[in-house]
Amino acid sequence: MGTSAELDRVAVTIGGCTACRLAATRTLPVPGGGAIGTGLVFVGEAPGRHEDEQGRPFLGASGKFLDRVFAEAGMSFREMGYVLPVVKCRPPKNRDPRPDEVAACRPFLDAQLAALRPRIVVTLGRFGLHAMWPGAELSPVHGEWFEREDPIFGRYWLLPLCHPAAAMRFPKWRQRFVEGLRKLPTPPSAP
Repeated sequence: MGTSAELDRVAVTIGGCTACRLAATRTLPVPGGGAIGTGLVFVGEAPGRHEDEQGRPFLGASGKFLDRVFAEAGMSFREMGYVLPVVKCRPPKNRDPRPDEVAACRPFLDAQLAALRPRIVVTLGRFGLHAMWPGAELSPVHGEWFEREDPIFGRYWLLPLCHPAAAMRFPKWRQRFVEGLRKLPTPPSAP
């Protein structure tokens, strides 16, 4: 089965999911979206209000920020790779996803990563980082390349970045975020 068909199959399954409390309050699930076949995947946190209304990732203030910052670096966020939220439904009042909600969505994330087989994974925030590197602390690894191995899709390069909302609010994080982006799309060497 091709990547697009497999991602569509997972999206249909996500649409019918009732494995956690978030299904009861969502408008639309947000399976992910973006460019397929680039070898680059962004792993974010969870949908916000705008994403919940439209079923697509990073449409609100964080998405506009990403579009602008990538454009300033001469890149297109939405054309560079595929965006996967760790949690596919909006937590009420944009609260942090709870461990059981993250666990309920994990099989979907794993299936999507298996279909995409990324060469580069950019995590956007601590939930994305913990999905790809459990227990890692964001601050010491932010903006650095790490060669990682995943049992599902093999070797890849990981570039942890803060969540765009943090980069928007805090000048120190914005500078580190932009410096990290400048390392894309080329890791030190192919894994």
